Amino acid sequence: MEFWEKIIQCSIDEDIKNYEDYGIVDGENEEETGERLKNIVFCQLGAFGHIMVGFEVDTMYAAELVSKYACRYQLPDGDIDTLMATIDKDYKRQDNVFEEPAHEVLRGVPDWLQELEMPVSMKRTNNLLLSESSKNSTVETQLTEQIAQENKDLEVG
Repeated sequence: MEFWEKIIQCSIDEDIKNYEDYGIVDGENEEETGERLKNIVFCQLGAFGHIMVGFEVDTMYAAELVSKYACRYQLPDGDIDTLMATIDKDYKRQDNVFEEPAHEVLRGVPDWLQELEMPVSMKRTNNLLLSESSKNSTVETQLTEQIAQENKDLEVG
């Protein structure tokens, strides 16, 4: 694996250097330079993908190398698909792999919980917590007193 990695990286580096030495177009902006770099990488990866298939390198290994460099140089998905199809004739991209979550997270109180009856003491406590006075430090005292009173009422009754 290290052999192919070194060859691919050296080839890409050499082509980029040749471009910098001989191929810079006057007035080319950053975006155009970035696109040219991606084109160089795409061509090199396509060539080496084909060469690795010719040398009967394991398809999974070749795909891993090509994918690694394609991601490193931020090639678009369409280019990566083309490169993978060069290596593996049976390659089919799995669309929307990451767009749909594996499970949906629902926020809020579930219906079954909303249908449960809340004891009166909890309703009062809940109302106290939600009220504006809950921001004051006296809320804790009010809650403690209310719960103590309710407990006394329950013991008496």
